[in-house]
Amino acid sequence: MRVAISKLDHIGIVVRNVDAALEHYGRIFDIDKGRLIYERDYEDVDADSGVVDVMHFALFPVGQVWLELIEPAAEGPMQAFLDRTGGGVHHIGITTNDIKGEWRSHEAARDELGLIGESPRVDQYGVSYWFLHPKRNHRVLFEVDAEWAKTSASDMTPVEPTPDWDGELSDATANEAA
Repeated sequence: MRVAISKLDHIGIVVRNVDAALEHYGRIFDIDKGRLIYERDYEDVDADSGVVDVMHFALFPVGQVWLELIEPAAEGPMQAFLDRTGGGVHHIGITTNDIKGEWRSHEAARDELGLIGESPRVDQYGVSYWFLHPKRNHRVLFEVDAEWAKTSASDMTPVEPTPDWDGELSDATANEAA
């Protein structure tokens, strides 16, 4: 299997209060406010199920890796995780420099890798991503993201243009049928 994962990107940590967690982690890490990404009422929509998860989050770099603090703001998967576990590490984010190729590779090994979803999600910033289920990955939930760059106080932008996933997936299906 070809690998285009370019780096360990972030560690997602579910917390009860993102502001209190930021204050706490500020005592451990020197958080550069100029590199902090802070978002309130962010909506993550699962295109396959239509489930909307609302959260507050903060991202800040620690060396070459970002910490993502996630506070559930409504009932949904993140709140269920917090209720079930009390919070803590939720996922490890990895980035790829070939989002289309990586999707094809993971889709081809769907059962082996525990690919979640029928197509990639695209967040409000245009960054494509998907998850690999922890049952297939030694109890680790991986989030696979397109490479992105911080572009403003609460913005990130994909390094490469966001694919037209509807067209990409339709083309792939048509090519397989041919």
